[in-house]
Amino acid sequence: KWLGLAFCAFLANCSKGGGGGGGGGNFLNSLDSPTGGSRPGSGSVAGGLGDLSSFYQDNLEPALGILLGLGGVVIAAIILAIVAMAMVIRVLTLWIGSRGDFMFMDGILHNRGNVIEPWGRFAGLAHSLFLTRVIVDLLMWLCLGLSGALIAYGAVSMSTAPAQGGLILIFACFCLLVPGLIAVSMIHFIINTFVLPAMYKSKTPASQVWPMVKSEVISGHWGDIFLYGLVRIGLHIGVGIATIVITVCTCCLPVIPYIGTVVLLPFITFMRSHQLSFYEELTGSPMVDTDTATLLT
Repeated sequence: KWLGLAFCAFLANCSKGGGGGGGGGNFLNSLDSPTGGSRPGSGSVAGGLGDLSSFYQDNLEPALGILLGLGGVVIAAIILAIVAMAMVIRVLTLWIGSRGDFMFMDGILHNRGNVIEPWGRFAGLAHSLFLTRVIVDLLMWLCLGLSGALIAYGAVSMSTAPAQGGLILIFACFCLLVPGLIAVSMIHFIINTFVLPAMYKSKTPASQVWPMVKSEVISGHWGDIFLYGLVRIGLHIGVGIATIVITVCTCCLPVIPYIGTVVLLPFITFMRSHQLSFYEELTGSPMVDTDTATLLT
């Protein structure tokens, strides 16, 4: 049961969170190196080396010039490829993590470590949660993109118009970037603390749960939610310190994927159980029938 529950927690955590080409240059430089007391292309190079030099000058050098001219396009293509790969990985981790969230919650509420059965049972709800998280991620990347563009423009403008560039930097950082990141963080907090348990309890998709969470759970409890957020910050600090101590004492064992989740499962389970307990307190009703399941707190 421990290993199964740890695997579910490992899946749930999926959503939370060069090299140079000097060798080619050395090879080309070797073609120009002195051989037999003369340089390639000087008319005194013998046999095959002269043929290689002529081939390089007549064919490879023009092609190399074209590639260097397209350097900006190549770099842009590489950056776009890296960004696309990162987005694919992020989407995949969000999809896996959404399944894992329901599986881990189910394991805690029913005190079991099933993996295969809840993986299929929560497919529909997990897909709805996944789409919600993708939308939030898109908003975050939009905010980062606009802020980054304005910051870059402001930095460039500083050389010609310091006052204008400074105002653009201040606006980008304090009026767009910081508020945007805070808003995205708050949305993720609401999703993990209220929307996810509400979806599990009501077995309804996220689009139908949001209005209910706003009117029945969050409304009228802003003070309690604020205090709960402060408590969560303190708990995260304490768990972080304990994790560092355990990592040092076990020779970095928690750093290993999944193995670390197995080692730190008591802390992970406590944090999620505390989250579910707060949701039960706000709603005034248990997550599951207390006769058939036990909430680990």
